[in-house]
Amino acid sequence: MSYDILFLSRRYGQSWDDALKALEDAAEADEGDEAIPGHLLDAWERIVPQARDLLGEVEIDDEGSTERALSHDGTGIELYVYGGEVGVTVPYWHTGEGAESVIGRIAALAAVVEKETGLTAYDPQSGHPLDEAPEHAARTMAGVTDDLRRRYGG
Repeated sequence: MSYDILFLSRRYGQSWDDALKALEDAAEADEGDEAIPGHLLDAWERIVPQARDLLGEVEIDDEGSTERALSHDGTGIELYVYGGEVGVTVPYWHTGEGAESVIGRIAALAAVVEKETGLTAYDPQSGHPLDEAPEHAARTMAGVTDDLRRRYGG
């Protein structure tokens, strides 16, 4: 289980739900075989050094033509490009101030991705762009983490 942020392209007047549906429809249509578009590969090259500045040491997976990933062991944050889809995931490990800190790091990383790709960071858990409700993201992450620990230990 993870907290997910998706990067969406939203046309003028299009609802967030419709933009999310368009992303889901495109993902279903390509069946995972779509090469990463050139503009996203170019953006990836600009994002990686900035992500290192924000997160510190990261592991990069840039093999193949369909996927790129960047992961940070200390937080569990992973940024990925899969075909034409861009997203960030972080496992439900963080509570309290830790959740606020990791969401702050995700928001900073999302701002870089937005700047370099022209896409908008969308938080499907809140139904809003990430920059409109980061406190919701931190509360949700902490709440789910606490619930999982109560149920399963840890």
